[in-house]
Amino acid sequence: MANYSTPAGQADGCPCQIQTVDLTTYKATGLTRQGTTITIDLRIGVGAVHVVPTPNEQWYCKRLNQNWALDRKLPQNTELLANIADNPTLGMVQIGSSGATTGPLHLLGSQVNVNAPLGVMAVTTASRPVATSVPAGSHIFDTTLSKPIWSNGAVWVDSTGATV
Repeated sequence: MANYSTPAGQADGCPCQIQTVDLTTYKATGLTRQGTTITIDLRIGVGAVHVVPTPNEQWYCKRLNQNWALDRKLPQNTELLANIADNPTLGMVQIGSSGATTGPLHLLGSQVNVNAPLGVMAVTTASRPVATSVPAGSHIFDTTLSKPIWSNGAVWVDSTGATV
């Protein structure tokens, strides 16, 4: 049975450590600092983003009506986190881990740094979308041709600019 009571001494939110995640019921359990277990409804987004936490992550959870929901992830105190604290940049967003050069995805204004393999849609020539149906500059990997191709807004082209 779900525990929807507010832990003693907490108003409408509390920090907790994620214990379990059940993707069949979209529920997670969290252990509060008071030792209370709460059930978190993962169907409720964090802002405009749908998040599935990992066990042992630390989150601040809030009450929404009769449900607990994720509110914001709490940073882990790691050596990599200290690197960001020493050199913060306005508009910096890390996704995946701490550390400006170690997270798989780092957003800084209009700049996106990918520090891991970047996958793109891989399709056969017969199944690729029509070039006019995607924005110019869209990139896919054509498995029939075994090479990356781009839409110029009218046709698909390879890296030499030749129509493919």
